[in-house]
Amino acid sequence: MGYIPASAMTDLFYIARRSKDIPTAFSCIDRVLAALEILPVDAALLRVARASSGNDFEDNVQIACAKAAALDIIITRDTAGFTRTIPPAITPPDIVKYLPQP
Repeated sequence: MGYIPASAMTDLFYIARRSKDIPTAFSCIDRVLAALEILPVDAALLRVARASSGNDFEDNVQIACAKAAALDIIITRDTAGFTRTIPPAITPPDIVKYLPQP
């Protein structure tokens, strides 16, 4: 199962709307809602992220969400902000190492 923080959904909509159009952006949101579990982002989680030592608040929110949900890994295109994190971060191409083998 895959997960995404609720806070990332507005980013996805914005990016899809800017690169394509509003119907495409809503289609993107619908696909994510159907495929992934949405992790809550509330004030308590944001306080945990703010108290974290990393300098990138958005990365800190991702890490706090992953820890709160007891996830095994974080998948990101930019692992620089996730050095020495628990859970560890990997890039999308590396996910195949974690998928069940046929």
